[in-house]
Order: sequence, then C-alpha cells, then structure tokens
Amino acid sequence: MTAQCLRNVYVQTSGPNLTTLSLEDELLKLADFSSLESPRKVVARLELLYSPLYKFPGKEKHGIFFLEASSFCELPGPGIDGCGFISEILLRDLLGNNTNAQRIVAIQVRILIPSMGLYKGVLNRKRIVSGPPIQLVSSMRKVGPSKIEGIDNRACLM
Repeated sequence: MTAQCLRNVYVQTSGPNLTTLSLEDELLKLADFSSLESPRKVVARLELLYSPLYKFPGKEKHGIFFLEASSFCELPGPGIDGCGFISEILLRDLLGNNTNAQRIVAIQVRILIPSMGLYKGVLNRKRIVSGPPIQLVSSMRKVGPSKIEGIDNRACLM
C-alpha cells in the first residue's frame, strides 16, 4: 500500500459579519478556469498550485517569489515549444546569489500571472540583455489569462 495524503480545506463564504465570497469569482480573477473543458481539467490545473516548493537549506524561505507581470513575456510565433528562459542574473538573485545558485542551469516552475495565465514548465538560464527577464513559451500555458476587468500587475513564481 502506498502512502497518500489528503488535505481538506474549509472556507466560510458567507455568514453573519462576513462579506459574501464566491470562490468561483476568486478563481476567475487568477486565470480563465471557465475556459477549461471539464471539471477534471480544472482540478488538474488547480493541482499545479499545490506542487511542493523547494525550501532553501538553513532558511525559512520557500521557493515562492512575488514579481511584477512586466517581468514576463511570451515569446511570439507559432511552433515555439519546450522550455522558457530566465535571465542568469535574476536566477542567481532568486536562488540566493551563492555558489550553488551560479551552478543552476534550469528550474522547474509554476507561474501565475492573472494578465497572462497559469504556466508550468522549465526555465533555462540565459543571458538576457534587454526586455523582460523571464521569457515563456505558449506550450507552457495551461490556463489562459483572467477575463476579469482591472487585473493588476501581480505575478507569482513558484
């Protein structure tokens, strides 16, 4: 028998002294989950947000970074598949600017940018001299951008 983990989460969405909350509306602010074909696909995409995060040795810091959406771009053109890229300078900064950080050539990521969507894949280190320091490819996008008006410039890299 294999070990399994089950986590239950309870969210009170209405009640006395509470502002009513719609979990569906909150998800749609993050990405266009309504465009997915089936509830199973929605669950599979939400699981991307539950991926284990790297915990930096000897620190309380986990591998979650809040950035601006302007730090990202999607490389244009059809047929660009595979991995994205991250500036070697940004990669070193995110990973602690130590000897190990300089050796890393690629990282597996989950990226949530409401104005662009939900991405999963690998970012390879690259010398990027101009433009956004993180370049994504369309094959990494798993959910499209939020359709909610007034989405802010936030982004989360895990």
